[in-house]
Parts: sequence; structure tokens; C-alpha cells
Amino acid sequence: MSAVLLALVACTRPEPPSPPVFVRSGLVTAAGEGRTLADGRRFEARAWAPGDRVGGDVAPRVAECTALAEVGLGDLTQLVARGISAPDTALAFDGDGGRLAVGTYLGEILVLDGWTGEVRARRRVAESAIKRVAWSPDGRELYAVEQSVDGLLRALDPETLDDRATFRMADDLESSAPPGPDDVYGLYTLPGAYGLDIGDDGTLVLVGAHGWDAPEGRRNRSRVWRLARTDVGFDVVAAWPEAPADATFLALAAEGGRVAVSVSRSAGGPDPVGIPVGGVAVLDRATLVPTAALRPEPLQPWFDRAFVWEAIGLHGDRTTLGLADGRVWRPDRVRELGTPLLAGDVPIAATLGHLVDAGDVVLAITSGTSIPYSASRPDLQPPEAHPQEDTLFALDPTTLATLWTWRGEEALHGLTVRDRWVAVGVGPKPGHDEPDRYGVLVLDRTRGGSGVERIAASCGTGQPVFFRTAIAPDGRLAVASFPRKAGDAVVGEYRVTLFL
Repeated sequence: MSAVLLALVACTRPEPPSPPVFVRSGLVTAAGEGRTLADGRRFEARAWAPGDRVGGDVAPRVAECTALAEVGLGDLTQLVARGISAPDTALAFDGDGGRLAVGTYLGEILVLDGWTGEVRARRRVAESAIKRVAWSPDGRELYAVEQSVDGLLRALDPETLDDRATFRMADDLESSAPPGPDDVYGLYTLPGAYGLDIGDDGTLVLVGAHGWDAPEGRRNRSRVWRLARTDVGFDVVAAWPEAPADATFLALAAEGGRVAVSVSRSAGGPDPVGIPVGGVAVLDRATLVPTAALRPEPLQPWFDRAFVWEAIGLHGDRTTLGLADGRVWRPDRVRELGTPLLAGDVPIAATLGHLVDAGDVVLAITSGTSIPYSASRPDLQPPEAHPQEDTLFALDPTTLATLWTWRGEEALHGLTVRDRWVAVGVGPKPGHDEPDRYGVLVLDRTRGGSGVERIAASCGTGQPVFFRTAIAPDGRLAVASFPRKAGDAVVGEYRVTLFL
């Protein structure tokens, strides 16, 4: 080696160390202490606040959202091309967040490593969607419920996904013919699960609903069961109502010793007696005996019936509902958020579809602007945006007064709350094709200030997200996303992404 080359080698400076990546619950570094990630970097769990110094680096105001893994869930191209816009996908971390269960729109169940995304088990169990997944308290069993001809609840071995026991909802709800190949939305005419909660005692509360067209007309059947897992199967400990209801139960909320189900109806004829159609039934969890039947008065003249979807807040003795007419409702108090206003001579509204009572705050989300279905010309397009559209509201749990809000340029859909973290699905407004706006916004409830000051991270997906996400105990986030239409093409893939 020449003297000149030796001198050049001697003068070569070492590469500076890569700066740490500040994620919500710690630091990601090229080397050091902590868990090794799939890409070889290390994660160190560590509390930090904006402005903190770590070595020569200053912590940012908003954390970076690092994708740990992406796992494909199958081909949805043709279904999206034919109109499916939000394919049901179920997600659930186990007790310590080490495993993630996934139930897909294509009838598959997966168990993934909660850090690396490694597929530990995968099985297709149904010709139609998996609606809910949940873990037993000890993590030794995985439960999955489908929307199918039989409407099966399955108890599965998490290692192999073999069936250990099944419960057939169609025995109570009846069955109906499978949809034809060209019926994109026919899946939803089959009996399916609309809620699954696992208690600390290991018992399950399951909500099933079935709405279908029969020769004699439209029919509805719904029921709530409390099930105990036995050595040989499931025992029905309690059920409500005594016979399946001529109604549709669309959502479940559970807290402490209470559960609540939202009640709607699409069948003809008079409403069934004792079933709060257009409202919510609150039940004792142990016995499923009703303790309250909440039926808000319709907001005339725009709505002839109240409607509650996934907007039931339970805490202590409080029950708070979010209504499709834009109201936050309690028996003794009402707060108007997205209620109809006149834009010229056209009524516009913003639905309340998601609400959570987190104890110290009630969180609610309004949708984009729509025209009430009872308007004289519901085929019109909204002439302008409702002033409260696509807004996250944090309300005082006692008075329902506004504590803070967040509203950006995106459409909002979905609300997941766990401990300090609040996850909200976002996407571009209708009529805009902006892939960089798709993803999940994460807010930190423990921060003070306005909604903007509470933003902890923004996790981009580049494609639409399903509105139900999952949050691990340490804050890791699981998000299902799916292809979108871009003109005549379908762009993207059906996948689940793990974010840190």
C-alpha cells in the first residue's frame, strides 16, 4: 500500500452515529440496549417529553411513528372494484401485547408476533368475514366470531388455530341463503356477531344479529348471550331477550358489571314490545336482566327515529349515547354537536358515530357533512360543510361542556381509547385523492392544552384504514388498511401494519 493511500486511510473519519428516533413510548436507535426490532435496530422503553435532551439530540413535540411490520391479508382488488369500501377486519392484542390476532374480511384468522409481525398461525375458517376476535384472560385460547350461514363463535388453539369448541348463533337467529357471487353486500344478510366481550372471570358476552329478506317480507332476529367456556364447549349462562328479538342489535359496550347494546330494526310491522328500538338496552352483565331501556326522542322534523351505532359510553352509573342526528344524549342532559342546520334551504348535519366514556373525559367524533334522510330532497349534495363536521370532541364527563377539540383537514372515522392513548382514523375528504392523508392520528390524553397540543404521533398508511384499530398495553398500534379506487384502477393492498 502506498504512503499516500495509507495517509488517506488514516484520515478517514468514522461515520457519525445515527440520531435516535423518538417514538411515543421510547427511543429507537441503531445500537444500544433494549429489544431488537425486525430491521436490526433497538427499541428502548423510555419516558421523554418534548424538548428533553438525549445526548446531543432534542426530543420533538410530535413523536415519529415507526412501522414495525406489514402483513398481507389477501386479495381484495375485485371486491373493492365492485364497491366494498370498508372491509370488516378484527384486531386484538393479547394481555401483554406479545401476540396480535387478526380476523379478515376474507374469512381468515391470523396470529402474529406483536413486535415483528411474524405469522405464527394462519387459517381460513369461513367463506365470509371474521367480525370479532378476542383473547381469553390467560391467553391460552383465542375466540373468533364470523358472519356466515351458521354464524359460528369458535374457541381456537392459538398455536394451531384448530377448533376446540363452537357455538352456533344461527340456532337462535335462524339462517338464510348465502348471497350470490354478484351480491357484494350480501354478506351482511347472514347471521353475524356485532359485539364480543370477555370478562375477567372468563365468561363471554356475545351479541348476534340477523336481518334478511324472506318470502313473507323483511325479517330481523337478534340476541345477547352470556357464555361460559366448559371442557366440552360453551354453556349458555344467560340470554336476552327470552326469545330472539324482532330487531337488530348493532353494537356492544361493556364496563364493570354492565353491558349495553344498540337496537335498530329493518323488518316491517310494529316494533316488538319491551325492546328499545332506536335506542339502547342496558343489561346486568351477570344475568343479562335489563336495568334500563333508553330511547331518545327523535329530532323532528329531520329524523323520525333516533339511531345509535358504535357510540355508547359506560362509566360507573353513567350512560352516554352519541346519536346519528348529531346529539350527545343522556336521560338528564343533551349536548348538540352535529345537529341539523340550514344551508340556504338545505339541511346539513354531522353524525355522531363513535363515542367513548373514558372516565375523566367523554370523547366523541362527528362525521363528514350529510343531509338528513327525512329531508324533502335527500338526493341533494350538501351545499357546504357543517361547522362541526369531522371533529374530535373532548367533553366534561359531568356537564358535557367542551374541554378541548381537534379538527384538521382530514375526514375522521373510528375511535379507539386505551389508557393514555386515543387513536383516530383519518383520510382525505370526499372527492380528494391524497394518499398522504390516510392513516391514524394518535393523541395523548395525559397532555394538557388544546387538541393540537395533545397530538402524539401521526401514522401514515398511504391507503384507507378500517375504523377499528387495536392498541397494545405499551402503546403499539395495529391498523388494518385496504386498497382504494383511483379512477378506474384499484391501488394498494389489504394488510395490517404494526406501528411503534
